[in-house]
Amino acid sequence: MAARRLRAVRWAAAAAGLVYLGALGVHGPLDAAYEWIVRSIPESGVFRELYDFGGVFAALLIALATALTARAKALGYVALIAGALLPITWLIHPPSDLWVAAQTYPHPTIAAPAFSRVALLPAFQPLQLRTGAGDGADPDAIAYPGEVAALNDYLPAYPVDMALARYEREGEADALRALGVSRIVARPWLVSRSNGEIGLAASSLASPRLSSATQRTADLAGAAPLISGCESARIVASVDRLHPCDMFFGDAPGHLAVTPVHGASDSIDPSVSWIDARLAFARVPALAQGIGGVLTQSTLANPVTPGAWLLAYVRGRLTGSDGQTLAASPGAFTWISIPPSVDSVSCVGLCELVAESRFFPAIPLHQSVARTRALPFDQLAPWLYRVHGVAGSVRLVRLNERYDPGWTALRAWHVLPHVRLALAANGWILTDRSSRDVVLVQITAFMQQIAELVGVLCVLSLLKALVREPTKRA
Repeated sequence: MAARRLRAVRWAAAAAGLVYLGALGVHGPLDAAYEWIVRSIPESGVFRELYDFGGVFAALLIALATALTARAKALGYVALIAGALLPITWLIHPPSDLWVAAQTYPHPTIAAPAFSRVALLPAFQPLQLRTGAGDGADPDAIAYPGEVAALNDYLPAYPVDMALARYEREGEADALRALGVSRIVARPWLVSRSNGEIGLAASSLASPRLSSATQRTADLAGAAPLISGCESARIVASVDRLHPCDMFFGDAPGHLAVTPVHGASDSIDPSVSWIDARLAFARVPALAQGIGGVLTQSTLANPVTPGAWLLAYVRGRLTGSDGQTLAASPGAFTWISIPPSVDSVSCVGLCELVAESRFFPAIPLHQSVARTRALPFDQLAPWLYRVHGVAGSVRLVRLNERYDPGWTALRAWHVLPHVRLALAANGWILTDRSSRDVVLVQITAFMQQIAELVGVLCVLSLLKALVREPTKRA
């Protein structure tokens, strides 16, 4: 019995040591093994909070302490004293000391038109007080009366990251207007710990500098409405500076498919490899677009499809595998015809490879911008809208929310074709003109409501059966 207990203690001690080392993650001696697990077993990403292992480590320590007190009675008094001191230490220095009370710092007054958005500055989380206290999520990124919402996300993606970064870096608000932002709210008592940077990703790029515009609150005129109508959709081949009713040709029905470029490496350092371009959108808003792609500052070659058309951003020079210069630019997006003899490209400067297409569409270079107008609507639920006045010259209905295939439009019970507008928003082509009203519904949320209703009915039916036929006891 004693030998078995000794073996259990040894196993518990070994497990405690292993759990402690594992909880250190990439900062401990098992960093290489942990990195291999995360990269090779994607399912391991479900469990990311390594500090949760601290609870397992504490439980193992308790088990070890229990076993030791069984062998040495004097240690039992030590455990008793430690147990008595624990609540005292919590009273002297409670966990609440690590939090900053909401009433101890200012909060902005939010006043904006209904169904519009506000942009909070500093824009990127986590945030802390300028005094150095606190650290965490934005306390003001909530919904406000009048269906006014904050644009800010904890981990913003395109186009939110681009729009916020472009305003903070350059003071340019056009992208914010396109996202329905009617008011910019400055909070000088807060500072951002990230400024849009994602850890060490793309750290070799220039450090962002904040514009003086970020220090003041301002109203924005001309914010895009939540629901609007477009007279037409302008088919474009560009991916930056898009207008609300522009449609990238790869998203247009019947057009050729456009394939995003993927890198062969999972590196986050563009100075030595090709990395996921989305990691750098907040650092360099000029690179942002809604497709993806890869970018680099290195001279490492990246494979491309011979004979295809390549959409790329070049700040410097892009060279083919045959040594010929394919593009040279001070910084712009361009379509490049890849020669049949070229199977890879390399960069001198900063290059972003976005997408490939087997053919380049015949799109007029000069097209007029499609006119838009706000459409009246009723919000029946956050996931359900009834749009009125869809008639006349309106050819598309636009919902200014992030594109989601779950959004569906019905007109006279006919499902309308769903398209992506400006590489970001939801749009529907009005193929049926038998009614002036269009119903927009988020199918996933609708099915969730149905499932919850069914669950409530099931509980009520069970309660009714229980009342009518009570459980018999022996």
